Amino acid sequence: SATSSWARKDFFIPPSDVARLSAGEINALMKELDGAKAIGANCPPPIRTWTGIGLNDEAMAALEAGNFAAPFAVQSIAIPVLMSGRDLLAIAKTGSGKTLAYLLPLLRHAHYRPRCRAGEGPIGLVLAPTHELAAQIYTLAKQLCAAMGLKVAPAYGGTSLRECIGACKGGTDVLVATPGRLFELLVANRGRVLNLRRCSFVVVDEADRMFDEGFSQHVAAFLGQIRPDRQVAMVSSTMPREVRAMARQFLAKDFIELSVGGRPCPSTNITQTVELFDALDEDAAPEGIASVLKDLDRKQAGVALQPKMLRLLQILGTECGGATPADDKLVMIFVASRDACDNLYVALADRGYGGKLGTLYSGMDQQDREFTLARFEAHKLSILIATGVAERGIDILDLGLVINYDTPDHYEAYVNRIGRTGRAGRRGRAITFVVRGTRDELMAGDLVRALEQSGGDVPDELRQLAKLVGEKQKNGLVKRASNYRRGFGKAKGYNFSDAERRREARAEAKAMGIGDFMSDGDDDLDVDSDDDAVRKRRDPKIIETVEDPNALHEDEGDKPAGATSGALTLIPTGGPSAPKTVLERIAAAKQFAESLNAAAAADAEAEGSVLRMHQARYDVNDFGERIRKRLVSRKYLDEVEGETETTITVKGVFK
Repeated sequence: SATSSWARKDFFIPPSDVARLSAGEINALMKELDGAKAIGANCPPPIRTWTGIGLNDEAMAALEAGNFAAPFAVQSIAIPVLMSGRDLLAIAKTGSGKTLAYLLPLLRHAHYRPRCRAGEGPIGLVLAPTHELAAQIYTLAKQLCAAMGLKVAPAYGGTSLRECIGACKGGTDVLVATPGRLFELLVANRGRVLNLRRCSFVVVDEADRMFDEGFSQHVAAFLGQIRPDRQVAMVSSTMPREVRAMARQFLAKDFIELSVGGRPCPSTNITQTVELFDALDEDAAPEGIASVLKDLDRKQAGVALQPKMLRLLQILGTECGGATPADDKLVMIFVASRDACDNLYVALADRGYGGKLGTLYSGMDQQDREFTLARFEAHKLSILIATGVAERGIDILDLGLVINYDTPDHYEAYVNRIGRTGRAGRRGRAITFVVRGTRDELMAGDLVRALEQSGGDVPDELRQLAKLVGEKQKNGLVKRASNYRRGFGKAKGYNFSDAERRREARAEAKAMGIGDFMSDGDDDLDVDSDDDAVRKRRDPKIIETVEDPNALHEDEGDKPAGATSGALTLIPTGGPSAPKTVLERIAAAKQFAESLNAAAAADAEAEGSVLRMHQARYDVNDFGERIRKRLVSRKYLDEVEGETETTITVKGVFK
């Protein structure tokens, strides 16, 4: 039955080539697998090939088509662990194949369960901290799900919310989501769009970034809605002590902790170089360079005159000197902030690289991000200037060079940024600029460590600088460079208090162009109810867990008493006793209608026709539920029609 099938999580049967290995032989095999270490009792043996892990022929063909000839080190160990039903905490360097290491067990797990019907699912949930990483995971999951007959849906910024809601209502076996979008789906339509009753396999990718961004409470809230005997995997390329302790709280007692490649370190496939520069002295700038850049404003001139800028131009002249981007090598340049990104873009564009440049930062629209990445990967752009948002989730095999134009502010960021090159066993290069006399010097010790761990050459000046900074840090004269612990345990948004709900409703109304017509009394949006069920939907910290872990299909129940759906109040016709603010809003509404009529009359006159009727269409499907319901309410439409002498017709049904 469907209920009894939930009990099984162990699908792994050791293949014959490893089943009879002794403990010593397994230890030797683990050393061959990039020095991997597995901590935990009764860890299953690693695999050497894809055969014997229970995938169907179509999935095996998909692996072959994707050039996944044999498991990478982290896949060899993580797949048996997860397919044995054990929780996993995995740490492996970037580009090591972690995504496939958890996707295959998750899909095998979901494939065994009954398919999700309308209104059910997901069975498998993958959480990622950024849109880019979620999109990368979804692309691979979509290919494998198609091969295994499973349905997968994306739920992250940039994807259509309407399509996502439709996919969830139709039933999805696997969901790839960011925390923000997942929360929106869980609270949408009072929890009727998506629930996690059937979810039994959860993956938190890049767990350190997830908790660093302040989503620990959200992860706890999501897991609180999932059956207690669920299976959880947390993976990351770096895992500081604080994050590791936090991650363990969400794992079963018998979890396996896997470390591949030892402590987080840059890939040995990457040739690292660190170059040191003097700080900018504009007064001492060469006269010839200053005259060439005299047309730039002071800020741009300051960027262009930096010694490290001159070195960057030299590198780009070698790497990207072709007639078109297709003739160049791909180069990614990391900077510290959005302003630095814009300034460097302008400076390089003024030096002749305008047609080859792209930018990537967190403030960009998701579609613009994806468009820029697609053009970069297709060699239609050859230089990508990015902030830390691109340090994870970007997997471009042809990317041969990463330049840290601004030195990262902590070791983990350095490892992840240079990890954008040297992917999937390919060779890559990374160059880091360090400016003397600035905060860049605080990273000297970490840079020395990274170079030594990967067998790179350490400049004598960098080693001496690291020793000097280390002594100052020891004596308390300077602070350490790491800004890594920015938000552990502190949720960052999506705790919808009453005030936040009012602001949300006002923002929706403003986006629709009717913010000025909301009354002061419209702040009473669903906030007067004392019903616990209503409050639990608002606050992820008090979301109830499913009491019966075997309950697959539960009735959602009636709408809680006292819960209202009003989010917007359109003011009825005002009489002599109407407040001044109401009359002002009515006047504003009339003025707005008159402006539309005047514009329509002007168009008709320009076309030489007689204005007989003005007709306009107003699409409300993309707005929030409260706004949408109030707009299509017959009561308020009648009032608007009476006041404006218009006819309003509602067409279609929201789905």
